[in-house]
Amino acid sequence: MDQPQVECILFKVTDIKWVEFLQDPTENEDGQKSTEPDAPQKSA
Repeated sequence: MDQPQVECILFKVTDIKWVEFLQDPTENEDGQKSTEPDAPQKSA
C-alpha cells in the first residue's frame, strides 16, 4: 500500500509547483526568477 501514498506525495509536490508557477509566471524553466516582473523573454 505504498503506491497510493507515493502518488499522494507526488500530487502534493506537483500541486505546490503549479501554485508557485501560477504565483511566479516570470520564473523560467531553469528556476531562475527574472529581475523584471514583465520579462519580454518569459516562456509561455
